[in-house]
Amino acid sequence: MVSASVSLSDDGTSIYGTMTSEGGAFTDIALEHGDWIVDPGLVDYGT
Repeated sequence: MVSASVSLSDDGTSIYGTMTSEGGAFTDIALEHGDWIVDPGLVDYGT
């Protein structure tokens, strides 16, 4: 379903950093740099 190259960075809104897509494909849609950005610090939930 997905084959993606990602990079991990210390930048982000929390101590966990950010994961960013660098290339690949999701189903038959090409992924490029920055199409997917995952920053756990942006999740809105209570602990």
